[in-house]
Amino acid sequence: MSAQCLGEMPGDVIVGTLFNLVLPVLLLTAISLRYNGLSVVYLLFLLSVPLFPCPNLATMKGRTGRFILAICSTGVTFLALQCGMQITFTYISKDVIAPWDSIFFHLGIVRFSDVDSLNIIRLLMPDFAVLLSTLFILHWCKAKKPHHSENCRHLYNSEGSDGEISDLECEGESTTSSFGSSVKSHTSPLSSPDVLQKCIMFLTSLSLLMSSVMNTAGKVLVTVLLGLAGITLPSLTSALYFMVFLGLVWCWVLDYTISLLHFSSLCVMMTIFSGGHILILYLYQLPLIQQLIPQDGFTRLFGLTALIQTNMSEPYILALHEDGSWPAMVHPLLLILLYFSVMSLLHKWTQSFKEENVESYAEASSVLSNFPKTHQFSPERKEDMMLIWKTTWKDHKGSGLNSLILEDDYSNCFAFSPYTPNISYCTSKQYTVKKEKCSGGNGILHDVDSLHLSSTDVSGPSSLNQLGQFIMKQSYLIALIITMVWSISYNSWLTLVLLVWSCAIWMLKDRRRFAMLSAPFLAVYGTLLLVVTFISQLHLTHINIFPTLPKHVLIDFDVYGYTVPCVHLAAKVSYTFSFWILLRQQLKEKNEEDVQTADHLMEVKVQSGDISHTSQMMIMLGTLVKGILVKYWIFCCCFMFFFVSFSDKVAVYKILYICLFLFCVVLYEVHYEVWRSLLKHFWAVVVGYSMVVLILIYVYQFKSVCKLFQQILGITEERLRDIGLEQFDTIELFARILLPAFFLLACILQLHYFNCDFLSLTDLQTVVTKNRINREEDLKETLKRVFDMIKKNTEKLKKWLKERRIHGKCNDQISSSSLDEHHEIDLEDDVPAVKQWLVVMDRVHELTLQAVLWLWRGQELCWRILELHSFKLVSTGIIWICVQEVSLMNLLFLVLWTFALPYLRLRPLAFNVSSVWACVMVVCKMMYQLKIIKPPEYSSNCTAGLSSCNESWTCDNRAELLRNSVLYLTPVDPAMWVGGLRKCEDRILPCLWNHLLILGLLVFDVTVHRHQLHHRLQNGLKATPSSTIFQGVTHQHLDHGILPSLKYFANYFFYKFGLELCFVVAVNVIGQRMDLCALLHSFALMAVLARRRRKAIGEVWPKYCCFIASFMVLQYLLCIGLPPALCIDYPWRKSSAALSSNLIKWLYLPDFAMSPNANFILYDCLLLLVASLQWQVFEDENQACVRILAGENVEISRNLDPQTLNQYTPVNNFLNCRSYLDMVKLFVFSYFFWLVLCLIFITGTTRINIFCLGYLVACFYFMLFGGTLLLQPVQYVLRLWDCLIAYTCVVISLKNMLSLGSCVYLESLQKHGCWLIQAFSMFCTINGYNLPKPDNQCELPEGEAGIVWDAICFTVLLAQRRVFLSYYFLYVVSDLQTSKVLASRGAELFEAKVKKQVAARVEMEKKSVEILKKQMEKIKSKQEKAPYQEVTSSTANAESSYCPKRNDGDCGYDLFETDSEEEEEEMKDRTQDNISPKKKTAFQLAYEAWVAGYKAALRDHECQEQEEQTKVKRQLHRQEGMEKEESGEEQQEEFSQKEEEEKEHILKRILGTVKFFWVFLLCLTEDVISGLKSLCKDSLDISKVLHFEKTLLSIQQNKGRDVSHESIHLFYKNWLSRQNTEASLDTAKDNIQEINTSHPVMSSNRCDYVKLSSVHSWGSSLSSCQTDDTLLVTRQSTQDDLDALDLTELDIAQSCQNRDVLTESPDENKVLKDHIDIFEKVKDGCTNEENTQNLLSEIPGINNLHNTNNEEFQEPRMLSKETRALTASELLLNKIFDIPEIEESEKFYSSLPCGVRLIFALYNLMESQSEMFCYFVIILNHMVSASLLSLFLPILIFLWAMLSVPRPTKRFWMTAIIYTQVSIFTAGAADDSND
Repeated sequence: MSAQCLGEMPGDVIVGTLFNLVLPVLLLTAISLRYNGLSVVYLLFLLSVPLFPCPNLATMKGRTGRFILAICSTGVTFLALQCGMQITFTYISKDVIAPWDSIFFHLGIVRFSDVDSLNIIRLLMPDFAVLLSTLFILHWCKAKKPHHSENCRHLYNSEGSDGEISDLECEGESTTSSFGSSVKSHTSPLSSPDVLQKCIMFLTSLSLLMSSVMNTAGKVLVTVLLGLAGITLPSLTSALYFMVFLGLVWCWVLDYTISLLHFSSLCVMMTIFSGGHILILYLYQLPLIQQLIPQDGFTRLFGLTALIQTNMSEPYILALHEDGSWPAMVHPLLLILLYFSVMSLLHKWTQSFKEENVESYAEASSVLSNFPKTHQFSPERKEDMMLIWKTTWKDHKGSGLNSLILEDDYSNCFAFSPYTPNISYCTSKQYTVKKEKCSGGNGILHDVDSLHLSSTDVSGPSSLNQLGQFIMKQSYLIALIITMVWSISYNSWLTLVLLVWSCAIWMLKDRRRFAMLSAPFLAVYGTLLLVVTFISQLHLTHINIFPTLPKHVLIDFDVYGYTVPCVHLAAKVSYTFSFWILLRQQLKEKNEEDVQTADHLMEVKVQSGDISHTSQMMIMLGTLVKGILVKYWIFCCCFMFFFVSFSDKVAVYKILYICLFLFCVVLYEVHYEVWRSLLKHFWAVVVGYSMVVLILIYVYQFKSVCKLFQQILGITEERLRDIGLEQFDTIELFARILLPAFFLLACILQLHYFNCDFLSLTDLQTVVTKNRINREEDLKETLKRVFDMIKKNTEKLKKWLKERRIHGKCNDQISSSSLDEHHEIDLEDDVPAVKQWLVVMDRVHELTLQAVLWLWRGQELCWRILELHSFKLVSTGIIWICVQEVSLMNLLFLVLWTFALPYLRLRPLAFNVSSVWACVMVVCKMMYQLKIIKPPEYSSNCTAGLSSCNESWTCDNRAELLRNSVLYLTPVDPAMWVGGLRKCEDRILPCLWNHLLILGLLVFDVTVHRHQLHHRLQNGLKATPSSTIFQGVTHQHLDHGILPSLKYFANYFFYKFGLELCFVVAVNVIGQRMDLCALLHSFALMAVLARRRRKAIGEVWPKYCCFIASFMVLQYLLCIGLPPALCIDYPWRKSSAALSSNLIKWLYLPDFAMSPNANFILYDCLLLLVASLQWQVFEDENQACVRILAGENVEISRNLDPQTLNQYTPVNNFLNCRSYLDMVKLFVFSYFFWLVLCLIFITGTTRINIFCLGYLVACFYFMLFGGTLLLQPVQYVLRLWDCLIAYTCVVISLKNMLSLGSCVYLESLQKHGCWLIQAFSMFCTINGYNLPKPDNQCELPEGEAGIVWDAICFTVLLAQRRVFLSYYFLYVVSDLQTSKVLASRGAELFEAKVKKQVAARVEMEKKSVEILKKQMEKIKSKQEKAPYQEVTSSTANAESSYCPKRNDGDCGYDLFETDSEEEEEEMKDRTQDNISPKKKTAFQLAYEAWVAGYKAALRDHECQEQEEQTKVKRQLHRQEGMEKEESGEEQQEEFSQKEEEEKEHILKRILGTVKFFWVFLLCLTEDVISGLKSLCKDSLDISKVLHFEKTLLSIQQNKGRDVSHESIHLFYKNWLSRQNTEASLDTAKDNIQEINTSHPVMSSNRCDYVKLSSVHSWGSSLSSCQTDDTLLVTRQSTQDDLDALDLTELDIAQSCQNRDVLTESPDENKVLKDHIDIFEKVKDGCTNEENTQNLLSEIPGINNLHNTNNEEFQEPRMLSKETRALTASELLLNKIFDIPEIEESEKFYSSLPCGVRLIFALYNLMESQSEMFCYFVIILNHMVSASLLSLFLPILIFLWAMLSVPRPTKRFWMTAIIYTQVSIFTAGAADDSND
């Protein structure tokens, strides 16, 4: 019968699950909860379940149905029997039938009256559960009967069956029916709920998985279960399982194929035996059997363990036996699992095919529908076959599990797919691809995982296969490692063989060959060890097994029993498994060698095929891993060296370890080539020594050997412990032996696998040159291959998804006629995702490449920095270690490295000696930890002679010494003074850390330099003599920008400013110490600074360095002092007038009670370091090559005048800021001087004492005369500045001297000299002194002491001194000189501005009067002509619409000539056409976003920006025809924006909102900047004009010319002359053109004598043209009219034609002078209307002044006085100044970020209103700290400054400044007197 007849019903899955899973679990639970005769029946049922086929309609009519009915009947019977017997027990008392009660109890029938309720439930629940499960199975089988019968009848008729089904056929059908149902159940339509459907799908998948496991790995599963069953509870019974397990494993190892018949027979025997074993074990749990067979050695030997304990007093209570263990509980469960697994496997083999008769094959063909069409079997076939379930998730190249099985193990197999009933029978390794027809007739590929190789389609092995082959080939390594691990895990004489054997093989050169040769021995020996361990773990005592041997001997041979033997047996089996794999690999290779010997040509083909099919990914991965291990595995070995040597207690063998390691390190540091030549031998010695150590420690753990060592060698146990021989517990032993074993393994790997490659990698003699370009190309190629593989796998995944989708659609629509079209469309849904993934991979490829390249560059930069500064780190670190651990032996380190810093020749000596000496120190400290060395035996006790030697000591001094002196606290160990040797208990590493760090620093330094040497050799680079980080950056790049400037200073910062840095460090040393040594440093500093000139300082600098080095050594000797073991105290402690501890500390004298602070030497070390570097700088300055790269480091000529700046300066002018670097320079060289003065002022006012008075005086002097002072020669400026620096040094030295009183005699000063404390701010700022408690009578100035502010002042003074000596400062001086020349120019521009405003106001009022008169005349004329109103009105309108041309220069008055609304609208339209749309403000943008949404607002904003950019591009590329392309791009951008809007989601909305807020913030900032600029527009214009004029003067000055105020007017005159000449030439050309043409053409330039680019006139202050800066101050009513005017409304040609001109007529010039006089009156206050009209009437012929005709000038005219009175706006609008540097500066400022421009706008506003800002600060100061002194300044403001028009004079500011200075002095003196 076909497997499809039951395959369409989901009930088969449920029934199968209930019968095969739930029912056995219930039966197992039943027998576990109840141990009596009834449960035995259930046990028999449980063992019988695998014997029956799965229930279905066919099998339910046969044996399976009868079996289920029997279980159901048994459950009902047992339930009825127990309940029915309770009636009998109720009427019959217990005493009457006492013997029968016992019988009934053992049978399982008990009195419920004697049992509690929980136990009653426990006794009845199994019967209920079994009954319900069987009834449920019967119910499901009956529920599916009709549907099943109809389908089966149809199948029978189609197959020609006679309609009768025998029991044999039903039984044969059971397996395939249930199996097929699990396959097809999910394809049938279901009406069950979704949860049930999901459960059915899960159960189906689980069934497929279990079936696949049983088909593919059934033998493996059975073998593993046999092994587990054998070792879980070792006994004679389980020995059979274990022996069978070993036999099967050895058959696999020897490649002996067990036929299916033999293996099936073995499984049958194991099934019978395991079933009987389970039954016996269960019977032994019954109380009756335990009474008959008590538990003793015999029962334990056979594995009969009583788990259930029955108390006869309470027999109904279930309890576990106390002696039971978890292996005893797990063992029965494993037996049941073994039983069911073997039965299932046998059942499948039996039902799959029958090898003995033809009827078996016929039945199989009836079950599998199309099988006979594929292959015909004969009864004579005796080939081994296997049923394989084909999965669908593998690829089509045969790399799946089934293809491997078919190819490697089985030549004949059955294979069928879970989606189709077709079965493939394969008889060879040639496979074909099947195709089937879906119900619609469409041909699709059959979904199998072993689509298959043909003779022409050959593909290489997969990466997983290659990895497996690699592991198999390296199995000898695993075996050798396992031998060591086994011997370490189980310490015995038997495993010692493995340890020795492994060590011997590791030492051999050809390890693999010898390991393969020893494979049989290891496999056999390991198996014997397993057998011995199994026998020793039988439940017998050692007396029973080995009665004559003592216990410790059995322990030494590992034959003494374990508490939980199964764990140890499992570990040993896993260890032995590696030996079995090794033997299998050895036999396999031997067979391959035989085949290759027979046919050498085949060998070549196979090898070539293997090479060609090698995975590129595996090759790259292997190369990468190997490269990493070769380079860094030696660090792992070094780490293991440390760990082995310094872990736990110190022993002699560990000292020898560290000696070997230190020898290697010293050799590496001192002689690199010798180290490389001896490295291999070194590792060989380490490996041999480690083996000896490991074997000795291993052997010493045996009880017999321990006593033998003590007897033969005659060494006590304590000495043996010092050597390292000590016995440990089991757990501790594992840890102690495992560490040396792993270290041995690490060294062996380094010796045999990585050492050769490491030596070739570190060979500096034969470095292969490979430049950066080749490295980058190799990297690109490697990454390309990796990502190409990923893309290829992605394409495979895409193809597999499509095939999977096809099969899913086909199987889901098996009953349909054809596939729908939309399913085909769905197949392409995955394509975009795959394409996106490919795009992502491309992007990741690029990012990875860039990241790796940046990582390389970062590594090179880091290595270069380390190379330059490694010596500084090493020297500083070694001196720091010496200071932390003061001893006589460390003095050698300090002396060497102290003098190696300034003297370069001593550095190699210091390096080599320090390496050896550090090793000696480490070994000495380790030897000092041995138990044989006992410090109490030779320590000195100085307390004994104290009473006889100190009669003259004072009582206080004696008490202090007893409390603090080292001599009298504890016995003195002389080793501590000699070398810092002390006992460290079990933690040795903290004691050795300092000297190990010295070694580490030395190794670090030499490694860095050799790495850089290798890097240069590899890349073909040359070693640069200069110590620079960035190659190729010189002083020529200093002015190229911020980044080149930073690179330059990274290279040469110390070269340029090292001397100043040394002085600052010296001051820091003084401030940190404040003792006698610091005082000496201050004297040395002043002696050096007294030389002043750099060259003179360089001459004495070597002496200064020698002084510092010698002084450091002297201080360290003072810290060491006398040996305390001599018990001799210092004289300043013995004398009657003993010095105090504070004085001893200040004088830095050696003492045992108050020892000198050695940490102070670190500050001197830092000073010596920078001084040594500066000494090298002084030497480099004399080298021409260094000067070429780093620049000259000499001081400029002190008498160099700024006029000769252009001839001598090597730097560019930075005053016109064209970059961020120029801004920094401008701050440093122009404003840093005033910042220094501010810091000096803060230094003088922060602390009130006598010293601060000098700072204030200097500050006020430079503030008052700073501007004038900077114009003096540099020599004069430096003289004053050096005086201020000298004063700072004197103050620092005096404070250092006063620290003697503040730190030593502070207590006496508090009592008798409080005024001195307050006057000089005396307080001890150094920790460690014993200071008195604060006194209320004399307050200590804690916050005012110290030299912090003095040091800051000293630092900025030195920095400003360098500014004075810089060439850049000459530009500042030049700018100051030009500013002095133009001191009154700003006032002239301001006056011209006022005049212009007054003139505009006057003309505006005159025009208003004229318009008013005309309007009155028109009204009057209308009234007079009333009869002719209509005609007159039309005439009046015509006249009003007529705009007559005026010849008086009124170029802007056409708006007021008429009242016609139409003309006004036309003018507005024309104005709007000329004016470009303004950019929206921030609030307009916000309003638009509120109304139309943020997207519309952003779109409009972007459109405006694009329009602006387009206009700029059109102006730049108008001639290149790029407008069309730009418009196309704009349309494309708009289209892309629409597409983005359609695909917008929540994330884009959030990003859009954030973007809008950012744009709004930017717009708001721009609006604020515009508003601030408008507030200070006049000042900005004036400052721009002054900037232009100063630049012009600077240019003239740099040319060596003298400049003055008249130079600017001369420039205007020359410019005017040049413009007039150009205008004359243009006019002449126009006249020629007019003659040549028939019609007149107006000149393009109608201006009379000047060619202007603006509509504004600058030739006369009387021009009526409005300017942007015109502000009317007379009448508020006319201000609106002025605001309504717009310059764009004026016609340019008309305005230029009607301009006023200067004539040579004396009459006109006279009139002009009269006008100027009138304007002076207007400025003085005559601004009301009457005065204005009077002034207008006084002007004769004002309308005729500008009516002169246009004339051509034959020669330039002279500038008149009025021409000089141009406003700043007119000068800027006419673009008189054409200076490229300033234009670039303006572009730079306009390109600054909004935040920076906002800061500049605020600064400009404050600068324009500087006087108001000063007024505000003065008033605020008075409000905050009101006093009579501060009241005077506000009075000055209101009574003097506010009354001055327009601004107060310089006298006011000088008065305020001087008064402020006097107030500060007065307030400081008052505060000092109060204190």
